[in-house]
Amino acid sequence: MSFEKTSFEEFDERFERLFPTSNDVTLVVLKGHLLMEEIVNGFMVDLLANPTAIDVDQFRFAQRLRLVRALLPVRHVDALLDSAEKLNTLRNKIAPKI
Repeated sequence: MSFEKTSFEEFDERFERLFPTSNDVTLVVLKGHLLMEEIVNGFMVDLLANPTAIDVDQFRFAQRLRLVRALLPVRHVDALLDSAEKLNTLRNKIAPKI
């Protein structure tokens, strides 16, 4: 998902539709992580001059976050990326237990 092609409003609608309204913490964390990964991947595609030169799937999520941070000239999405890192840590703690 490239954010040049898809607006944040469209992503918000997608998020509202796909994010579970559940008390199942594992489901919420895993689904939230997938949606956050979609956002980070969109940032990567938008920020890279030639995104087809690399295979985004070869990077772990934490590496993608660091790459997005490195590519952004201004720290205007630090809170989002900080949250993504915390969500990734939580997901990594939960995933082996399921």
